[in-house]
Amino acid sequence: ADCVRLVVFVTDMFPHRAAANRVTRALWGDGPYCPRTIVEVDALNQEDIFEVQGTFYTGSSGVIPLAPEGAILPTAEWGLGSSAGDYVFVAGMRGIDQETNTLIPIEGSTNDTFAVEARVRKAYENMQFIASAAGVDVVTDCVRTVVYVTDMFPHRAAANRVIREIWGDGPYCPRTIVEISALNQEDIFEVEGTFYKPAVSCA
Repeated sequence: ADCVRLVVFVTDMFPHRAAANRVTRALWGDGPYCPRTIVEVDALNQEDIFEVQGTFYTGSSGVIPLAPEGAILPTAEWGLGSSAGDYVFVAGMRGIDQETNTLIPIEGSTNDTFAVEARVRKAYENMQFIASAAGVDVVTDCVRTVVYVTDMFPHRAAANRVIREIWGDGPYCPRTIVEISALNQEDIFEVEGTFYKPAVSCA
């Protein structure tokens, strides 16, 4: 009930993600589930295969799950976002069309920065949609984003163009961007966000 954010690192996406989903269901039952980002990396310490980090909130207001109508549907046992105290956390968002719940097609190579731009833009739009449902202004209330890409040069360039569309000439939200081995569904881009909004209304 107190979980606001999970980040999971695996060395083999398909089997380890499936195991994580089963364990999540064992712990959380039928939900609501904690917002989660899961990425595949080349290696973990001591040749391990799985690592999870969590953020929790124990304030009197509790944790409020975010699942606004019209948002994408989670692909497994994870939540879209959460509101806790003065903060809003949005799970890792990918370029999924909420009408079909499928990835936005890439017309061309995933190494082409302009070919991937529509999917990257949709990932940010999905993050905006969920945050906005909690009363957040993504431009002014963003305190941190973490971006995961599978090819740094073209995907980072696409992200920079989309960020300029959203934030204009700035100031920009603090960002960490890392290249990882793989994402779910062989995707190429994922972004998670943390936002500050005192007295957030999640009605």
